[in-house]
Amino acid sequence: MKRIFFALFLIVSLNLLAQEDESVPIQIIEVVPVYEGCVGSNSELKDCLNRKIYEHFSKSFIYPKLKKKESIAGRYFISFKIDKEGNFILINVKGPDLRDLVLNEIKRIFTKFPKIQPASQRNKPVAVVYNLPFVVN
Repeated sequence: MKRIFFALFLIVSLNLLAQEDESVPIQIIEVVPVYEGCVGSNSELKDCLNRKIYEHFSKSFIYPKLKKKESIAGRYFISFKIDKEGNFILINVKGPDLRDLVLNEIKRIFTKFPKIQPASQRNKPVAVVYNLPFVVN
């Protein structure tokens, strides 16, 4: 009986530790992260967050200098999370021609995001995973 209790305790403990570190998809979060200047219902906060992220990205992106006939045009998919403290953390970038120029520029932009109010689930701050399609012309 002691062995069963210990095994059950160990499994539950490991599961709770794993859940503590997991990120929650933005689509199912109870309370979305709040970007400075955003107010309203959860739906309005989510829309405002999306708008602010796109604005920040669009205003901050500096088109890299390229040689003639080179192009970085295309649709890029950027995965990131907003951690429990409200920091933006880049996870992955996929795109048609992912050169160091583009990747370095995206990394630079992520260092410029302000800290925001983190998301919460069951009244506890949690990290949320986010995907951002970004088009470069």
